[in-house]
Amino acid sequence: MSVEDILAKLKKFFATFFKEELTAEDNLFEVGALDSMGMVSLMTHLEEKYKVTIDPEEVTEKSFGSLRAVAEMVVQKRGSV
Repeated sequence: MSVEDILAKLKKFFATFFKEELTAEDNLFEVGALDSMGMVSLMTHLEEKYKVTIDPEEVTEKSFGSLRAVAEMVVQKRGSV
């Protein structure tokens, strides 16, 4: 699965609870799409859907700051670039 595939799926995931359309580069924290509860929901979604494990030290604004950053992290964790 490519970064672009995951980006499309993440946009759909966020559309279920965040009504503004997000770009791949929007800062999820600054636009209000992600807060502490949203982070827990996103992590659970990623772990269940993509079968990845997210370690606590990986929960950073760099890894979760944008849809592209999240998608790239998932692709890297899955071992496919």
